[in-house]
Amino acid sequence: MSIEPFVDAYRSIVASLAANDSLARVLSAGQVHAFGVGYKRSMDREHASVALRFHVPKKVPLLSLARRARIPAMLAGIVTDVIESSPSFAHAVDPRDRVDPVRPGVSIAGPAAATGTLGALVRDASGQAMILTASHVARTHVANQREISQPSPFDHPSPLAIASTARAEPAQWPVSSLTVDAAVAKLAPSVAFDARVLEIGPPGTPVEPSAALGQSVVKFGRSTEKTLGKVTEYPHHATLRVRIGGANHSVAYRDQLFIESQNELCADGDSGALWMLARTLEAVALHCGGGSNRKTAVATPIGRVLATLGVTLA
Repeated sequence: MSIEPFVDAYRSIVASLAANDSLARVLSAGQVHAFGVGYKRSMDREHASVALRFHVPKKVPLLSLARRARIPAMLAGIVTDVIESSPSFAHAVDPRDRVDPVRPGVSIAGPAAATGTLGALVRDASGQAMILTASHVARTHVANQREISQPSPFDHPSPLAIASTARAEPAQWPVSSLTVDAAVAKLAPSVAFDARVLEIGPPGTPVEPSAALGQSVVKFGRSTEKTLGKVTEYPHHATLRVRIGGANHSVAYRDQLFIESQNELCADGDSGALWMLARTLEAVALHCGGGSNRKTAVATPIGRVLATLGVTLA
């Protein structure tokens, strides 16, 4: 099959966008963020037939869309397809540098310079904006100190104070065992925030951990940045070494998710990163630690994290 008619249609759409004509307005109303020529897809499988593919952040039933936002089934005699995908972002942000506005995936540190990752923007029942990370990053052995800085002082000579820890579980370290390793910190009024995870996009609705078993997941962390893995165990019990006050403590992490990859998955400094389903970006778990080979990860189910701390994803 020749793809020339499809390429011609593609070029016509590009011209429509430049002219801001009626087709351009349809694409804008439908939240189309990308388009191209490729194989038609259904049930996550590619077919032999070629189509003009329009990318949207979230597919919804056709009848729930206003008519002006519906992608035509045919354009100039060419078959169309709608693909659910997250918007792409230019690789222009260094997670270890000062980032303004602050975004999930950047380097942060607690009061004893425990370096980690900002996982997500959340809100409490009053609507207060907070950042989410791992408790062992935000709360250390340092009494009555709650300041969260961005980036970590290990990454930048002049970090900025961006938040103050409000709640954490566990609230004090060290502990012998836990089921949640998470904390939220109240953003300073002057701090601007973008809820999109670096290089990935905005996190979606949390999913049950059992629904994530066998699924591909993605995260962006301060150290290994964007990586992909697969949830291979839930529930999972592991003993992690957590460094508190200059000493390593063995902590039993109960009822966690276990994530694996054939490639580098995580490293020191990624704690606090948010794992999401790779296809839909639904939130899955908060990263707590990983194996010395950097190919396995342990993460706390995000639903349990949010319920324990009394917050929701923003």
